[in-house]
Amino acid sequence: MFGSAKNESLEDLCAEIKQLSEKSAVYVGCDSVCLSKNSANKFIVAVVLHYDCKHGAGVRCLSFRENRYMSIQERLYKEIELAVTVIQKLLPAIGSRKHELHFDINPDPEHVSFALLSTAIGWGNAISVPVKVKPDAFAASAVADHTLRKA
Repeated sequence: MFGSAKNESLEDLCAEIKQLSEKSAVYVGCDSVCLSKNSANKFIVAVVLHYDCKHGAGVRCLSFRENRYMSIQERLYKEIELAVTVIQKLLPAIGSRKHELHFDINPDPEHVSFALLSTAIGWGNAISVPVKVKPDAFAASAVADHTLRKA
């Protein structure tokens, strides 16, 4: 299901997280782009490893591609789904370390992404993971976005 933006795999990522101190934090966010009209979408799930919550951070990325037309709402929903899927697989390795899901969703009702706000928060609550949205969702709106744009 997941490809490799930087030769990352979930197994390697779990092993790396287990090596982090308990004071470290893990933030997971996703962003996407339509590669070609009516045919392909690329998703980047960014996992930000904040070392001891004060000694810098590392970014690990997982790449996913969907080869079909998707509306913006479908793509946003898929971003939520992918971020939730990744953090669920990482939770055993994360243990008691701080962790959050970051969604590229604007809490302003005038934006398209607002329609998925309650869905995103609900998915986070369902798996007991704190959720952040714009402007606090840096793993999605800054890290995943930057990685996606430079790829």
